[in-house]
Amino acid sequence: MHSSDRHPKEPSIDPLALSVEEDWLVLPPIFGPGVHARATANLFLPSDPPPRAGLSPKRAREFAAGRRCAARALMDAGSREVAVGVGAEKEPSWPAGFVGSITHSHARAGAAVGSASLLLGIGLDFEPLFDSDAMRDAAGVVMSEAERVLPADWPAQELATLVFSAKESLYKCLNPLVRTFFEFADVEVVELSSRGFFRVRLLRDLGALFGRGSLVEGRFAIAEGHVHTAIELRR
Repeated sequence: MHSSDRHPKEPSIDPLALSVEEDWLVLPPIFGPGVHARATANLFLPSDPPPRAGLSPKRAREFAAGRRCAARALMDAGSREVAVGVGAEKEPSWPAGFVGSITHSHARAGAAVGSASLLLGIGLDFEPLFDSDAMRDAAGVVMSEAERVLPADWPAQELATLVFSAKESLYKCLNPLVRTFFEFADVEVVELSSRGFFRVRLLRDLGALFGRGSLVEGRFAIAEGHVHTAIELRR
């Protein structure tokens, strides 16, 4: 099988449309130097390519918006190739020389990109603050007993959403490197800083570089009803 079969390219994206039609959001400062990020609340543009087969209309809109953000972030990072393919496990397949991450909620989509010469990986996640249904359905699955009281005075819905988002960012960052599926219970948020930093500890071995007990640091911000988290692994 050819590499192009394993990582098919998405339909071509017009670079002019990326600058003319999009109303880009201003993201909170959760990225380090060398990371280029874009986000939008517009989940539909007339210029979007046809949706991929098997996607619901909602999922297709989110998918296309995420790819637009990724394309513009790649342009910002100096990439001549702006199409992001789909890997064997449906993960984003980035142009040679770049790493990145894509996220979307029901209200916004975003992407972060950096040079592979500077970064091993990036994880990015946006999550709307959990409502009562999400607290009932997700918090018990996502959070350990220790995480429920870290820190004790944090609003419960913000804390639950932040723990969920931090673990999502960690998975997006590490999975392309370790090629191993891991669960929420396999990692634990062990520190939250009022300065917008968090640390996550691995509770299982994910390979030589990411053994049990390894700590990974990320950044977060809560703004406009969303928790935003990002993790960068630098070389």
